[in-house]
Amino acid sequence: MQKTKTFLIGTALLAVSAMATQAVAQICPVGTQQLGVKGKIFNNVTAGGRTLGVVSLVLGDDRHNAVKTKCGIVGDPLPPEPSFALRFTHTIVCEDHSQVSFDTRGNVTNAFPTGLLSFEEFSTPILTLPKTGLFANIADGTALTIVGTLNSVGEVDMTFEGNACFLP
Repeated sequence: MQKTKTFLIGTALLAVSAMATQAVAQICPVGTQQLGVKGKIFNNVTAGGRTLGVVSLVLGDDRHNAVKTKCGIVGDPLPPEPSFALRFTHTIVCEDHSQVSFDTRGNVTNAFPTGLLSFEEFSTPILTLPKTGLFANIADGTALTIVGTLNSVGEVDMTFEGNACFLP
């Protein structure tokens, strides 16, 4: 049993690494600036499937010049689609009052007997909703890959990586 569990976790980590590499390779549209973005999200499922939590965000590729910030996050569930069982509008507001919302779509990738679920999601900004502060000039082409787990008590742990595109 332990060997199977270790194999499954190792396989999942390899797949996640490959997907994260693909997300980082994305090129932003001409006329925009591309910055790497990565971080962690910790949240809980609340009434009606809504999620509420915190984000630790790093924006930029240069260790010394990257912007690191903490944000709150709310996930409002949306009805599933044929290709995506998981759908949310995620809105984040950071400690400097920067704000952005994302269209997030994904699927469960594994269900374990313990009640733990793993999933993968893809997020793009909703440019028609408010964008302020750090995100005021966010543009099309921005894409994040999110990998996470949901345990049996409603705790959701995620990591994300991708590229943010900004208008000058």
